[in-house]
Parts: sequence; structure tokens; C-alpha cells
Amino acid sequence: MDENRDALRVFFIVRNQFIMGFNGPITLNHLAIDAAMNREGIGGKACFEKICILGHWWIDRIREKNQ
Repeated sequence: MDENRDALRVFFIVRNQFIMGFNGPITLNHLAIDAAMNREGIGGKACFEKICILGHWWIDRIREKNQ
């Protein structure tokens, strides 16, 4: 559970740090995720992957809202 909490904490820090395409956000900036994880003292590939999954979910919500 702590890893989920850590992933959520970092996600809320970077949730607007998008890589943009012509039609809007494509993914979260991985460098921003890495920097936020380092700043918060959080490590681990599994946590990084959970943040990326949350990012894709977030982008899907944005796309739904814009349609």
C-alpha cells in the first residue's frame, strides 16, 4: 500500500507535466516524474510504472472531456 500512496503523491505533483502532440497531451513527462520521485525520496520501477498508468488514465479523462 505504501507504494500506491507514493505513486499517487508523485502523480499529483506531475499530473500537468505533459508531452504535447497536435491533438493535446500524449503522455506525462518522464523526466518530471523522475525528478519528483527523487525530490520525494521515492524509488523503484514499479512505482514509476504506476505513475505512468495513472498518467494515461488522466489523459484519457482529458480527451473525453474535450470531445
